[in-house]
Amino acid sequence: MPHTPHPTPYTLHATPDAPLVAIGLMSGTSADGVDAALVRLHPDASHVRAELLAHETFPYPEAIRETIFSCFENQAGVRTLCLLHAALGDMYADVAEQVWTRAALPSLAFVACHGQTLWHEPDPQMVAPSSRKQPPLQRLNARGTFQLGEAARIAVRLGVPVVSDFRQQDIALGGEGAPLVPYVDYLLFADPQVNRAIQNLGGIGNVTYLPAGCAPDRILAFDTGPGNCWIDAAVEMSTQGSRKYDVDGKLARRGVVEERWLHLLLEDDYLQRPPPKSCGREWYNWDRLSALWDSGLRGANLVATVTQFTAETIALGYRRWLGPVDEVILGGGGTRNPELVRRVRAALAPARVALHEDHGINGSAKEAIAFAILGYETLRGRPSNVPSATGARRATIQGKICWA
Repeated sequence: MPHTPHPTPYTLHATPDAPLVAIGLMSGTSADGVDAALVRLHPDASHVRAELLAHETFPYPEAIRETIFSCFENQAGVRTLCLLHAALGDMYADVAEQVWTRAALPSLAFVACHGQTLWHEPDPQMVAPSSRKQPPLQRLNARGTFQLGEAARIAVRLGVPVVSDFRQQDIALGGEGAPLVPYVDYLLFADPQVNRAIQNLGGIGNVTYLPAGCAPDRILAFDTGPGNCWIDAAVEMSTQGSRKYDVDGKLARRGVVEERWLHLLLEDDYLQRPPPKSCGREWYNWDRLSALWDSGLRGANLVATVTQFTAETIALGYRRWLGPVDEVILGGGGTRNPELVRRVRAALAPARVALHEDHGINGSAKEAIAFAILGYETLRGRPSNVPSATGARRATIQGKICWA
């Protein structure tokens, strides 16, 4: 049966082309907090432009962050997941309410919330039965992705619709459910003459490749490997938990890259796979890094080695899977680590390496802005995934709408 898009039941504005105000919320795989972007959206016939009005970052309380990391390590029970889902929803509502209140704007059209990814396995996996008495034939084979943060808490508090849980439709259509932002990267950075790679340095790194003059169906995007997650974990191991990240890249600069370990890491199975592909902390986890520590790679040398590994995974992905790259535009929390940025520049030479700010985009706010745009497309009833990037069978309207 041919697919017929369903019209949205929500009227965003009495005049479809009139500007409106929205909030985008983003919590990434670094799990350090919530980025909130208050934007004024300016629609036209084919797409929407976002004007940033305010941006704030709200760190997670330590209790919430510790609970999230227990989920990353597959140590949380159902009760913990239930209560964390509610607690994150309340925090996201607090964040959105504060940003809107401080802006003193009379109206808000909607909120778009990515939620906190706890688990991401887009490849089919065996699900063990709940009871060992069940025969093996009753085991399930499933693929999925899991984000927490109850959208109803935001909708009720602010009295506006909330779009959330953006990855599920793409997964249901056979896609990876990630990366989510290539559509927005295309709107912001596509150029008729310049081959560009938009590289995010979040907890996990991901790239959107925009060949010069490309149409949307030529966009390529995938997760390049770890971004900050292993660097942060290496710092935490090396400082007995007193530091959570490498301030100004000082530990990496002080350490020595252990080439033997670097070459072994670059043989990682994920790096050999062609796109479409995505990954998360399930693959680049604490246990795998602990194995390096137990083998004697420790302290500043561990931090230096995984920092170099992060840069090399990006360069390796570009060489293997992308066409010519004239310019790389870096964004995400990793841009605040000058040593990581230096190593990425060196690994990607001779391509020009710029920051989002060099193109007039607030790099810290960019992904939160992206979700405001994606939420707008959902409420307009328009597809916003990129099948050429995710591997989905077709374009689809993304996300779930929670009404106030």
